[in-house]
Amino acid sequence: MPTARITFINDSRGFGFLRPESERDNDLFFHASNVVDFDSIVVGDRVQYEVLRDDRRPVGRQAKAVAVQVIGR
Repeated sequence: MPTARITFINDSRGFGFLRPESERDNDLFFHASNVVDFDSIVVGDRVQYEVLRDDRRPVGRQAKAVAVQVIGR
């Protein structure tokens, strides 16, 4: 599973972004429903995740993070 750092969280709307640890990848969107224990996640947490791709969406928005789980702070 790839790893990343949380870069932004909007608690009230239930979403955020993470930055994959491989520098060439763009930030990925994630929704609270795809995070194990969303209430305890904070900016800077190290996470592992899976990528869900949807080729029907516009370029740049075709991938999102799912099965996001904190593995360290």
